[in-house]
Amino acid sequence: YPGGYPTAEPAVPTGEDDPTIPDWEGVPPPAPLNLQGEEFDSACGLQWQRYESPVPDFDFFRIYRRETIGEVSIWAVLEDSFTGGFDSDGFYQYLDDDLENDLTFGYRLTGWDTENLESAFSNVVTLSPVDMIPEPLQNVLIFVNPGRILLEWDIPQAADIAKFGIERIEGVDPLTGAEIIIRFVIDKPTHGPAEPELYGGGLAQVWIDIERDRIVAIDAAVTIGVIYAYRLTAIDESDQEGPPIKVTAPIAVY
Repeated sequence: YPGGYPTAEPAVPTGEDDPTIPDWEGVPPPAPLNLQGEEFDSACGLQWQRYESPVPDFDFFRIYRRETIGEVSIWAVLEDSFTGGFDSDGFYQYLDDDLENDLTFGYRLTGWDTENLESAFSNVVTLSPVDMIPEPLQNVLIFVNPGRILLEWDIPQAADIAKFGIERIEGVDPLTGAEIIIRFVIDKPTHGPAEPELYGGGLAQVWIDIERDRIVAIDAAVTIGVIYAYRLTAIDESDQEGPPIKVTAPIAVY
């Protein structure tokens, strides 16, 4: 260049005039993609894909639920402005819980932008929550303390778990070969260790440990020198009992 180098900054394209980039002004978002559903106990789960291309002025999703009242189906807004993020697979997740089992619900949703424009509806999914058998208890542990045995397990996530079954296996009948079992059915505890719920038959104390999301039970009707095993189950409000989890003490009671 005559007299030296150019001093003007090079122009950086902004994309505003690029015909390949959509202008979203005055245009509603696309309809949400691939709405899917899953049926749970007293709940329905929804998931749908994020937009394939970015929508710069996207604001939130609105979720609609259809219920049948008498012979009339009514669509109502379930979630006015859902802004939850998507997971690593690119799917948004939403749980509609506290539902009555065996009823049928329809779901659809729309996207809204910052101009208050609503997209077309997504596809519709129809779901019916069902009264499922409780899941097995998780992370059941057993500890031997002087003169007693301590059991603990995770607080179940299902909202309809109301009780727990605890079977103490005391050995085998030498004549019949059948297990000798003492069975307890206890209510789901609501008090902490400062106010444990008391039971007879040796199952002395049961409480809930909110900080660790655990339930703890102490069995004091045990004999020193015996190795005990237990089976534990979750029981729901319909008295359905889940599969048992068996744990055996690592040592005899001392």
